[in-house]
Amino acid sequence: MLEAAAKACSASLLRKPPVNADIVYTFLQEHWGAVIGAAGLGLAVYQAWATRTHNRHSVRPLLNLGTSFRSGSRAGLLLTNVGLGPAAITKTILTFDGKPLGEFSERNVNIVRSIFEKERSIRPHATTLGSRGTRFLGKDYQEYLLFVEPYNSQEHQAFCDLVRNRIKLLIHYESLYGGEDFTEPHPHTRHPNEDDA
Repeated sequence: MLEAAAKACSASLLRKPPVNADIVYTFLQEHWGAVIGAAGLGLAVYQAWATRTHNRHSVRPLLNLGTSFRSGSRAGLLLTNVGLGPAAITKTILTFDGKPLGEFSERNVNIVRSIFEKERSIRPHATTLGSRGTRFLGKDYQEYLLFVEPYNSQEHQAFCDLVRNRIKLLIHYESLYGGEDFTEPHPHTRHPNEDDA
């Protein structure tokens, strides 16, 4: 008898009471404003996030370190900003023949230039990225960091080897928003726009 009572009790607990349509309709009528308000707030938060993400991408810099060796013109290590916004250079690391020299400053680049001049009697020209504070490179920036002019493939073969194999450069940068820590290394895989003359 106890078992039958327990089964009857558990069966009645498992049954759902019928849903009264009037109760649901009344609830929606009374709370419809809150439901629409919550949906509107959710949409506004999403839109703010999407706008912020879009704005960050709208000013994202994209630096490219590469080499260009065209006979008769300026040739060497080329830095370009092909992104949509300016780049803030936060840190540079220059390595020569496997030895870290520090940042890509006038002092350290002159060390490389002097060594190369002693070895090959050629002193390449240089543009440095500064040694104090953050330097901003505008959109469409393009500058040779280490170069000879005019380039001659027979005369400057050692310079070509210097730029491609003996120098390593790592540039850390960020957008105007800051905090991203993008990097651009040299050397990396060859770009299809590199020309050998």
